[in-house]
Amino acid sequence: MTLGWGNPNTEADPHTAQFVLDGSVRSDETSIKIILGLMETRTGNQVWSDSRRCSVEVDGLIAFQEGIAQEVAAKIAGGRGLISKTLSKDYKRHPPKHMDVYQAVLHYYEFDLKGTPEAFSRTLAALEKAVTIEPECGQVWTMLARFYADIYALDIQGYEHPLDTAFEYAVKGIRLSPTDRRSRVIMAYIHLLRNDLKAGLVEAERALNLSQRTLFELGSIGFMMTYLGDWERGPALIEKVIQLNPFYGNHCHHALWLNYFRQKDYSEAYRETMSLKKPAIFWDPLAKAATLGLLERYDEGEMFAEKLLEIKPDFPGKARDLIGRFHKFEEIVERLLEGLNKVGLGIE
Repeated sequence: MTLGWGNPNTEADPHTAQFVLDGSVRSDETSIKIILGLMETRTGNQVWSDSRRCSVEVDGLIAFQEGIAQEVAAKIAGGRGLISKTLSKDYKRHPPKHMDVYQAVLHYYEFDLKGTPEAFSRTLAALEKAVTIEPECGQVWTMLARFYADIYALDIQGYEHPLDTAFEYAVKGIRLSPTDRRSRVIMAYIHLLRNDLKAGLVEAERALNLSQRTLFELGSIGFMMTYLGDWERGPALIEKVIQLNPFYGNHCHHALWLNYFRQKDYSEAYRETMSLKKPAIFWDPLAKAATLGLLERYDEGEMFAEKLLEIKPDFPGKARDLIGRFHKFEEIVERLLEGLNKVGLGIE
């Protein structure tokens, strides 16, 4: 069995595909063993290998087959999977003047994995160039919409009306790729920032309907449903993704943190913040500082409050506005502010 990833216009041929997934099946009287390996054809390096075994009982074979398909797809082909991680390194081999649409997408995945200001700047420049090269590519418009939404949400200075721009680009992305799951998730995100929770839930539902038989984007859909106020299905989707997809995104823990915080279970909320791994974005230390404040663990909370101020020095004067861009439920906003004040931020 051989499957290939590479140029979408080529067939799955190990001589043309950049990645090849090979598999073999072995069996005896009681069990079946599947051995899988992913190879990068350009270098000949084996990127990943694994094996799975199940009994030969008929009732379990179909479930085993479906489980393997979903797990392997998530590991190697998801937005944070092995192929994306490998390809995202390619930008280092090409100077910026040679960037094209393909490389802009690689930059997007690089930023999604790292979340650093440097990766943000590289990716935004690459995407803005990409839409001039291929203006009918809905995927790139959607990615660019997400970046302008982040500019608004994270209060990045130097851009006029970024939320309006994000909405305009997201509409283009959906028009060009109406069945793309990511385009629907990004639109749900933008509706959240625009305070239109009802429209956001509609888009999240559409994304879910497009993702029913895959793991792709389910983490993002669960995140959006949680922040939009679907406290039952959002966290349930996140738990499913964490169980099945080893490369789930950091935002999954943000959603679970919020749900525990909402329920005033601050010990569990803080446990979720321990898995937040994007220190360059002020929401990670904010969540930790506020939760620790409400746990009355003030010394630890003050440490994260200091990190928050290192990233966002003007945060105290903008705190209520910035928190309100993501959090649309007044009780949660007030408790976040209470927790931050308990660790010395002095927010009015």
